[in-house]
Amino acid sequence: MGHTRNRSSSPKARTDKHRSRRSNLTAVTQLPHQAEPISSDDFFKKSLEFKRWLKDEKNRYIDQLDSSKSKKYFEKFVKCWNRAQLDPDYYNPPTHWRTTSSASTSSHSWTFKGATTLDREKARAALHEASIGPTLPPQPLPSKSTIIGPSLPTTNLADFQYDLDQESEDKSRLNSQRKSELKRKWKNEKEEQDDGKATGKERLIEKRREKREIQIEYQRQKDDTNAPEIDDRNLFGSNNSFQEAVKARDRAHEKRTGKNSNFKIEKQIIMNEKLTAMKSKEDQTMAMFRAMANNKFGQPKSSS
Repeated sequence: MGHTRNRSSSPKARTDKHRSRRSNLTAVTQLPHQAEPISSDDFFKKSLEFKRWLKDEKNRYIDQLDSSKSKKYFEKFVKCWNRAQLDPDYYNPPTHWRTTSSASTSSHSWTFKGATTLDREKARAALHEASIGPTLPPQPLPSKSTIIGPSLPTTNLADFQYDLDQESEDKSRLNSQRKSELKRKWKNEKEEQDDGKATGKERLIEKRREKREIQIEYQRQKDDTNAPEIDDRNLFGSNNSFQEAVKARDRAHEKRTGKNSNFKIEKQIIMNEKLTAMKSKEDQTMAMFRAMANNKFGQPKSSS
């Protein structure tokens, strides 16, 4: 019987195997700056060097690759690393690599001018991820005190949504009023049609004729001194549109009459002032002439 291979291995066994593989590679190839060989498990550890190599050697950016392609490219990077085929700077990265790695190894162009606080936080998070590699978000178990649900919208979004809702309510209210008005008008026309009255343009002409007849009757009753006094409300019914029209006409007439009367009074006052001024001027002129005559011819002798 053949020996059965135990597929499960302890963490210590895997670590020893990894160290053994590194020691074998070191024995074969001496790496610059006494660097150690790496494996495909060192992605996060060598993310800075890998992103620099990906940009300089392959003209690609890490944020443009999916996880599968990133893994394949990193395996190629591992081979080049362990074979000492990389520039010595990769084995001992200079300081400026770490300060410029985020901007130089990412395809994003970061502009913070005019950005909101939320945009800046997202940009910082993306820069952090581009410099040290993606990190898995924590997934704590929901507790009783944790409130699960949609987050509140920002103030600007809430105000905008409120304006939209308000506008929608105004339109709905206006449409409802129009429908009620049309329904009332249709109901009145329906009642008039059922009563045998004319509708549409004919009904408008009929209403005008009825109003004219009522006005004639009212004037006749008003001119007849022997006729009993009839109240306008009994004569015209509850609809006081005609009464309002008569009152408006009377008010306009009184207003015009008042204006004309005031104008005549003001005109008369101005004329009187002018006449008074002319008379005063004439009196002054005559007094001056008398004084001149007295000086020249002397005082007139009074008859005894």
